[in-house]
Amino acid sequence: MTSDPGDQPVPMILQLKEGIYLEKKMSSIGTGSTAKTVEYRNFWATGSLEADFAVMILLDNEFKPTSLKETFSLEVLTGPNWFFIAEGEKKYQFLRPQLDQIMSPQPQSAKAETPAAPSSPKWWEGDVPAGPPANPFELKKTAKKAPPKKGGWWDT
Repeated sequence: MTSDPGDQPVPMILQLKEGIYLEKKMSSIGTGSTAKTVEYRNFWATGSLEADFAVMILLDNEFKPTSLKETFSLEVLTGPNWFFIAEGEKKYQFLRPQLDQIMSPQPQSAKAETPAAPSSPKWWEGDVPAGPPANPFELKKTAKKAPPKKGGWWDT
C-alpha cells in the first residue's frame, strides 16, 4: 500500500503566504449588566516569514504600516482568528518597500554620523544674575485691592 503525497501534512511555512492578514479578537468591554462583547479587527502585513515564526507589521485604518512589529508563531497565524486577505495582494506589493524599510535595522554607521543636537546653555554657565535667586515659594506681590464695602447688594 502506497501513501498518496497529498495525504502528507503540509509544513506550516508553506501554508502561509506573504501578504495582508486580518486578525479577529473577541473581547468584553464593561462589567456586570453593562458588559458588551465586541470584535476587534486588526490588519497585519507580513514583514518576514521564517521557519517557525513570522514577523508582522500592524497596519493603520488607511492600510499604511505603523512602527509596531510583532512576532507570531506559525501555529497562531494558522489558527481560527487569522485570515489571509487575497484581495490585498496589490496593496501588499505597493507597501513592500515601506515594510522592508521598517524591517531593516538602521546601520550603526548612519547612527554615528548623525550630529548631536546643539545643547542649550546650562544654568550654571553664562551670566550670573545680580542679587539673590528668586524664592520659588514666595507669592508674587500684586496691587492691593480696595477693601470691600460694608453691607450687601441691597445697600447700593
